[in-house]
Amino acid sequence: MIRRPSRLALFFLFPLVWIIAGCNPIVEFDPTKHYRIIGDIGPLTEDWSKGKVEIHHRIYDEQGARDVDIIAETKTSDGKFEIVGEIEEPAVVRIYALADDVPLNFAYAVLETGAEITVSHPSKTMGLIADGTGTHKMLLSSWQFGDEFQNAVAHYGVLLEEKRALQEKAEAEAEVQGTDETQSDTEIQDVADASEESSQSNDVAQIDSSEEADEEPATEEASQDAAEESKEVDPTYEAYLAVKEIEGAALEVFALGDDPQIALLAIELGGLGEPDKNITRLEELAELLPVATVESRVRPRIASMKSYQERVAANEALGVGKTAPNFTAPSLTGGDMTLNDVLAENKVVLVDFWASWCGPCIKTFPHLKEMYSELNDQGFEIVSVSIDDVDEDWQEASDEHELPWINLGDISKGDGPVAMAYGVTFIPKAYVVDSSGEIVGKDVKAEELEDFVREFIATASTVGDTAETVSALELEEASPQGS
Repeated sequence: MIRRPSRLALFFLFPLVWIIAGCNPIVEFDPTKHYRIIGDIGPLTEDWSKGKVEIHHRIYDEQGARDVDIIAETKTSDGKFEIVGEIEEPAVVRIYALADDVPLNFAYAVLETGAEITVSHPSKTMGLIADGTGTHKMLLSSWQFGDEFQNAVAHYGVLLEEKRALQEKAEAEAEVQGTDETQSDTEIQDVADASEESSQSNDVAQIDSSEEADEEPATEEASQDAAEESKEVDPTYEAYLAVKEIEGAALEVFALGDDPQIALLAIELGGLGEPDKNITRLEELAELLPVATVESRVRPRIASMKSYQERVAANEALGVGKTAPNFTAPSLTGGDMTLNDVLAENKVVLVDFWASWCGPCIKTFPHLKEMYSELNDQGFEIVSVSIDDVDEDWQEASDEHELPWINLGDISKGDGPVAMAYGVTFIPKAYVVDSSGEIVGKDVKAEELEDFVREFIATASTVGDTAETVSALELEEASPQGS
């Protein structure tokens, strides 16, 4: 799942970036002034007619809210590209490949003056990967191209393909039998869709834990949290964890090292994982780094980590049997709507968090529409809550997908009051709430949601009918004879 980037000013980058497609640069690369990124990523997709590459840099405001600056972009020529630009200080960036404005995949890179970065797509499991010189080589290439990591990725890829083959076989058999009761491959979806771009073309990068832990994996299906539920005896997930363990161990060495600038870059690559460890180390680095760096990169990141911790705490406290926090939010059709008012008019309500950039969220819409059409008149309602960055993205995506239910906005980069109250650390995220406001279901799997709601409606109807019968009998017994 990625956030739709806005083009904010990035103070440590020069405003002039030279961008070229193919192999004919507009300006000759000068290693004393420029960085250069070249790539041949043709295997990523068959259609590069509208292909392009964007260089993203993540930035934070003073409150820790994240945004993205696109510092360079270029069209591709059959998947080949070259970008030359200037940069004032080393920075962690993501090199995104897009086709028809749809993100396909990305690779991390560390840019600095003199850096020469080469991007390739060696395999589906590996996805995009960048090799390079200088600080990039030290922080990334040194272990990404090592035998231990490469072998771990290859092993994970074999297991993942076996899983996919089993899923395809099950789906084919179900189709022959004329039933759609196929077993959903939760683990594959968790891995394949958990990245911010909801790409299907890079299995390792899809659970994007190499950034700090305040990501919203759709995931990024959408989430690493969801994958936790099924990891106990799953060898594919264990193989994935082995890949991430190698990555984490390699970056942690740099994050805890003596060079504060290198340590900060390693943390920005996800070198310490847990928020508590990040916060502790960042506080230490705040005493060692230049004031400007601390104010622009360290303090905002600490604020983001603490915001994430608050959402985690809210998520843990908000389980089945608890009361869903009431909230009022603007509706796409105008005016405000309050959750308790919706609950009072329905038997069961699905509170569903999503965003325009969340591919896994959008994948749920067709089935939700079917459920809504069949069950709405039986007391089922959906309240979708967008956590998009801007109203325009919420509006455009809602219009495109023609959402028929109550559509509210918590437009604040994922850190709005509703998302905070409900502990939204990943999307899609959903709560099933009854008319009294009690949470009766949380993060119910997509393939189980319809049966869950139908059973609840049937139970609620039976209880309601019984209550009405008892009341009628009590009234009859209390009435005078012959009245």
